Amino acid sequence: MAATAVHPDGFLGYIHNVGDRPESSQPITYDSTADFGVGAFLLAGSELAGLAR
Repeated sequence: MAATAVHPDGFLGYIHNVGDRPESSQPITYDSTADFGVGAFLLAGSELAGLAR
């Protein structure tokens, strides 16, 4: 996940922007980012770490 989505400057890409419809922020690209994405990324990482045990 980190090799694909994290930019060299620390920004996180492939994050769907906040909107009232999914198509409001399409297409999602490497440069798409939003504030809540970091929390989702960390939660996903902690779940993957739990599966590895």
